[in-house]
Amino acid sequence: PFDVNYEIELEALLAGVTPHSPMEFQSYPDGRLIPVSAGFRNNGLADATNVPATVVIKNEAGQIVYSRTATILTVPSGGAPMTQEFPSFIPNGSGQYCLTVTVSGSPASGELDIE
Repeated sequence: PFDVNYEIELEALLAGVTPHSPMEFQSYPDGRLIPVSAGFRNNGLADATNVPATVVIKNEAGQIVYSRTATILTVPSGGAPMTQEFPSFIPNGSGQYCLTVTVSGSPASGELDIE
């Protein structure tokens, strides 16, 4: 018997697998910079290069208040978690926000929601 795997299999990691920011269920001051970062891994057999990853933050009304894409230079194969930083977010008003992380370039693209 033998296994067949994807050449590249990217995923956005859930909270707790890698450090990320902003953290779920935390309170942040209105109008102050909040660092933004998210975790990823590649479960495939080959390293992924120049991978676009996007973070979108929506306010309580569902309006997009932050959308940034970063290019991850290399996501090594083997499933080791890694963290990508994005430009900081400045909330403009109190309330609850929802963060979505998307990584592209794989048949198994990942998404992560934080409320």
